[in-house]
Formats: sequence, C-alpha cells, structure tokens
Amino acid sequence: MEKGVELEILHLRRWKPKISKDKNFLISILRRKNRVGALKNCNLDVLIRLTGAAQDFQKAATTAYLRRIIGRTIKSCFGWSLNSKVTVKLKFDDRIRIAEVRKFLNDKLEESVIPACLKNHARRGWANWRGPRPMVSRGDAEACLTGEPDAKTRFLDLREVHRLKARLDGLVLTPLDRNPGDTLVLCPKVYYEAMLELFVASTGYVVTGIQEAKVMEEMRSDVEKAGLTNLVQWDKKGKIGEAYVMPKHKDLTRFRPICPTYSEPTIKGCRLVVKALNHMLYTLPRDWHFNLKSVSSLVLTLDRINKMVGRRMGISSVLSAMSYDIKDMFSKLPHDEIEEAVDWLVDYHLGKGRRQVRVSAWGKGCTFGRTAGDYHWRSVDLQQIKCFVRMELRHAYTQATGVLLRQVIEIPMGKSTSPPLACILCAFAEFKFLRNLGRASRDVFGVRLMDDVSLVVLERRHSSMTAEEIQSQFESCYPKNLLLKRTNDGSGSRDFWGTQMSVNQIQPFVTSYQTAKNERTIWGVGTQLELKNGQSYRSWGSKQQKSACDC
Repeated sequence: MEKGVELEILHLRRWKPKISKDKNFLISILRRKNRVGALKNCNLDVLIRLTGAAQDFQKAATTAYLRRIIGRTIKSCFGWSLNSKVTVKLKFDDRIRIAEVRKFLNDKLEESVIPACLKNHARRGWANWRGPRPMVSRGDAEACLTGEPDAKTRFLDLREVHRLKARLDGLVLTPLDRNPGDTLVLCPKVYYEAMLELFVASTGYVVTGIQEAKVMEEMRSDVEKAGLTNLVQWDKKGKIGEAYVMPKHKDLTRFRPICPTYSEPTIKGCRLVVKALNHMLYTLPRDWHFNLKSVSSLVLTLDRINKMVGRRMGISSVLSAMSYDIKDMFSKLPHDEIEEAVDWLVDYHLGKGRRQVRVSAWGKGCTFGRTAGDYHWRSVDLQQIKCFVRMELRHAYTQATGVLLRQVIEIPMGKSTSPPLACILCAFAEFKFLRNLGRASRDVFGVRLMDDVSLVVLERRHSSMTAEEIQSQFESCYPKNLLLKRTNDGSGSRDFWGTQMSVNQIQPFVTSYQTAKNERTIWGVGTQLELKNGQSYRSWGSKQQKSACDC
C-alpha cells in the first residue's frame, strides 16, 4: 500500500469524523486490501457514486488510488472506461458562445446509448460513445454563434495565403523578438551569417565533429559513473536541441541566440537541481551577498538597510550610492569559476549539518527538513548537486547549421540552471568582496537583481576606508570577463527595475518609489494631460470597452 494512503488511514482513525456509507466502504478497502474484490459485486450506479465519494479524502494520493481501482473494476465488469475523454476542437471565432457549445454537447450526449449514471458523469467532460455517430446540422452550429456572418465583411481568402507562401518560398520567415505578431522575411544568407557569428565562429563554442548518438552514449556513461541515475531520470527519447537566432525588434541587424533544451534527456533532473540551487542560495546569510529573490523583496531589504544606517549614523557621516549594470553576465562566465562558486555554496550547507534538499516535483516547494510524506517530493543529495553541475558544464551541446557544437565558455545556454548559476557566481564574488573589506564591510550595503546592482556606502568619521576605495574594490570583484557599466550620474538617484532609488543626505536613508513607463513625458514641461470621464459622446461604444482600452 502507498505511503500516502497509510497516512490517510491513520488520520481517519485518530479523528473519527462522521462519515457516509460510501466513504466507510472505501475506508474498509484501504484498511484491508483483500476487500478490493468486493467492488465486483457492486452495480454500475454504486461504482460511479463511489468514484465521486473518493474525492472527499484529504490526500490526493488516496483519491488517485481509489479511482484507479474503481475504474479498473468498471472497465473489466461493464466495458466502460472512466479515463476516456471527449475533446472538442474549435477554430477561434469571437462569435462563438462557449456556453451554447456546452449545452449542445449535453443534448447530443442525452441522445447516445449510455446509462443514466454515466451521462451525469459525462457532463463533467467524459463519455464512452455508443450507437451511431451524432449528426450536427447547420442550424445547430449557428445556434452557438452570437450572430450570423455579414456577407459584406471581407475575409482573408485562403488562396491568397497560399499564393503569398509560394512567393516567399526559399526565404527565411521568423518572428521578431518580443513581438510574435509580426513576421520578418530575411535572405537566407543573412540568417546563415548570423548563425555562424553567434554559434559556429563564436569563441564560446567548439565544433565537435562527433555524431549525436556517440555524444548521448558518453553523457549516459558519465551519469552512471557519477551515480546520478536516480537524480537525472534519463529520457530515452531525449535529443539535443537545435539552436536558432531571432532578430531584435529595435535593430533588425542584431540577433538574439536561442538554444532550446526542453528535449534533452536530462531535463527532469535539471529542473530538480534548479529548485535545490535556488533554495540553497536564498537561505544564505543576508549579509554575505546582495542577491534579491524578487522585486517584491526590495522594500524589506531597503527597510533593513535604513535601520542599520540609522543605528550607525554619526556626526560628519556621508551616505553615497552608485548603481551598475553587469554586462555579459550570461555569456562570459568561465566554467572553473562556476564550479568554485557551487562548491562554496554546497560546502556552507554541509557545514551546517545539511546533507540533502527535499524538492517538490510538482510546482514550488523546497526544504532542508522532512516533509509530510507526499510521494511527489524528491530528495536531492548536496554532493550530487556538485557532480550534476560539473556534468552539465562538461556536456553542454547544441546543434547549429547542421553541426554539433560544445559550449566551453558561459553558463549552459538555454538551460534552466543558467539563472541560478549566474546568481550564485555573483553572490560568491560579493562574499569575497565583503570579506576583504574587514571592519569596513559593516558600512557597505548592496542590492542586486540578476544583472542590475546598487551599492550603498556609509562613510563615517573614523572609517578605515573611503567610499572611493570601496567603490574601486567593488568594480573589480566580479570575474574579469564581466564588465561593470555605471548607470547613475553620481547624484544619488538611479533607476532600478521600474523604481527610482535615491539617497537623502539631510536625514540619511535610502528611498524608493515605483515609476510609470511614461512618467518623464507626463511631468515634462509643456505636456498636457486630457482628463476624460467614463463615457465619451464623440464615439460609439460601451463604457466597459472604453475603460478597458484606456488602462
């Protein structure tokens, strides 16, 4: 019996709630496995009713187990399948009324040769069809529309689409970056040169000259040697993704490299390791690094900085702030420094007596402790995380222009491990920077979200280092391949992820407020704002439609 089912039985024994007869019967099946055969003595109505009673249990595993055995009994005794579905495919049309379509399907189900108990179940999305196929008349279909099509309205003729497709045969059709509604037509030579520049001729990739099957054998062999078979969950149907480039919307002469990895055989284990790495990063001491989990945590971080500044502020103290943009954060990170940062992160948690991370395979959820015993939680060993990251860096492959490339520089392009590995490397650099400052680190604060970082320095009368010296050390703390670009003008005010951060020297503290996209235009000199009410009598249309468009 499954572990979740046993916990459900213990829960019922402890509390003894008032239970219906159907649920009592299901509980007896859970307590004694030999009572499963009693389901064959039930008629179809009772079995369908028991299927509905199974959802009253607290654990999803218990409900799934009961529905499995009930569905198996119905199929063997009566020939019906509870798992068969009716799938209705509709082409998009704004005139279609979904409620009318559902009513029409219910009417057709009533005409079918199905027991009454199954018809009630079918209205929730299930059916086993019996008898002749239903006939749908034109009048029945038009009843599902809000109105008849206007004969004067001109629609795009499908023959026009085929003619345009024939004219563009041999050219490259690609969507624009961040604007999938537009399609750009390119010369194949231009597209091919972009592929060569970003992949084949790039210093970050090396042409392997090995067949994909051979590479997959080497990857699987390394997984087995490292003892990562259970963690990786190798997919036999997996394959290496094919890279492509996408033109940028603002400049069509520049391209963005895209490396899909969703089809790789190690994708399941990669998702588990990503959740574990993020949890390990977020549980580091807050004064070791500047990394933010999300923009929503910016307010709490600034409040904590202001409290610390208020306690340490003295006479002749000066509060200064500077912001930077970390260039090439994802494209120029050396593999050896990535491995060193991951070792530092894992060793910290091992020093705390932690040996594994419990990760939820369904949605979010990570913990170093024990969980309630749900079967979808997986244990990820911390030592295996090191081995997995090394294996991923060693086997970062992609296909471009018909050749197989291996990535030797940068984080694994396109993989879900890329963001946490980049943040861990930056956090490790910030940790070393703060430790090198000594006692001066107490007066240095920072905020970083991905590649945007802001540094706040409190310079006191007896400080061991000046703000200029701290700034100089910070600008050289990240790996040499990365470039820090100053994004503020030295006035103490700077933009940070949709907010305006500034430093107040009169009463020293850091402030932040959210900015609108067109705020400078709104508050500029000579601009005029037109104030409108909900209803405009200059045009036709409802108030709801106009208010939705004005948002």
